[in-house]
Amino acid sequence: MTEGPSDPPSKNPADPEWRKRRHEFRLARLNGSLSFATSGMNALLLANGAATLGLLQFFGSLFKETIANAKNAKLVRNFVLSCSGFSAGVVLAVATAVLAFIAMDLLREDYKSKLGAQFRYAGLTTALLSLLAFLFGIYFAVAAVRLIRP
Repeated sequence: MTEGPSDPPSKNPADPEWRKRRHEFRLARLNGSLSFATSGMNALLLANGAATLGLLQFFGSLFKETIANAKNAKLVRNFVLSCSGFSAGVVLAVATAVLAFIAMDLLREDYKSKLGAQFRYAGLTTALLSLLAFLFGIYFAVAAVRLIRP
């Protein structure tokens, strides 16, 4: 014998079952956001770190001949600026991870925590700054390569 449909869920905020479902929904949404943010932070860290290492290897082999010629100061300046941008991007990506951890911990305890929201906005800001630092590094790396091959 089949059972009939169960009673429709209550929409009364005072109902404990409704509050439990709302809490589970918010928790699932928070976990989804956390997963997405973790992937983004890993991508920023990987992109900036790999760019720094690749640039160091490329210019390291190039500078064996070029450093002897003191006339390439602009090339060295562009190289240093691009490495600085990529390195700053790595530091900012790590800071984003730390801020996200703190924000998630605070928001887990109290969903409407003002301090948690401030840490979340700070984390978003450092993630954006990490991306901008990566673009800064790319700009000067391209400028350095154009000096090598006009």
